[in-house]
Amino acid sequence: MSENLKENKKLKSKAKKNSKIKKKSQKKGMFEEIESYGYHYSFKNFFIRLLMVWGIMGVAAYFYSLKIIPIIILAILCTVFTPLMIKAQFRYKHEHDKFDDVADYLQQLGTSFLKTKKIRNSLEEVAYILKGRRIYDTLMQAIDYIDNEHSDTLFEDAFAIIEKEYGCEKMKALHKFLIKVEKEGGAFESTLSLMMSDIQVWIQRTYIYQGRRKSTHTAILMGIIMSLIMCGVLNNYIPDNIPFDKSDGSTGHFRAAVRTLCIGLVAFV
Repeated sequence: MSENLKENKKLKSKAKKNSKIKKKSQKKGMFEEIESYGYHYSFKNFFIRLLMVWGIMGVAAYFYSLKIIPIIILAILCTVFTPLMIKAQFRYKHEHDKFDDVADYLQQLGTSFLKTKKIRNSLEEVAYILKGRRIYDTLMQAIDYIDNEHSDTLFEDAFAIIEKEYGCEKMKALHKFLIKVEKEGGAFESTLSLMMSDIQVWIQRTYIYQGRRKSTHTAILMGIIMSLIMCGVLNNYIPDNIPFDKSDGSTGHFRAAVRTLCIGLVAFV
């Protein structure tokens, strides 16, 4: 019972730490968060992006014949949400680049270990191949740990450095298997080949999913843009004196109905 209580306390403290980390990341400013991903984004680039958004907003305001108060509201909303969109863009790029690093690392590590049969030598070869990539510094930290530390869990601790930044189930399984081979020896080539085939299938499946996700986002965005353009054209070029009978027996004007539809679409978007 006492052991279970201790484990529960550890889990609760870990959950609290994770929640604190999440809150800190949410409080980060745009430039600070982008730099934490390893990219540089200057205020000049942000201001140019903001000017482009304001320009698009101005064109939309003209097509929809908006008055000054809706224009001011739109300008405030664009100014508030533009940093969020930029952060989301860099977050997606970071996750994509991170997966590229993981995919290349796992494939190269398995191939190198088949040749060298040593974890340290394999890591060194992988680091040389991936030099210039973001994962390179992490690999060098793991190699440096192996060279300078002495413990019964030397390889576990070295791989933990990589897993802390790039860890996933496939990586942990491969690391665990390589450590077992390093310590116990024996025939491993067929098992490692099967693991590498499984990793290759996983990588291809993930890339296919990313491609479908991107194409879906593009299709949705194009649909929204085309709908807004059509509503803007109808709002400006349909004559205002085309009458029609409403369901309650009164008479309305077609252009007013189109304008109401446009406003509803903009609100929905």
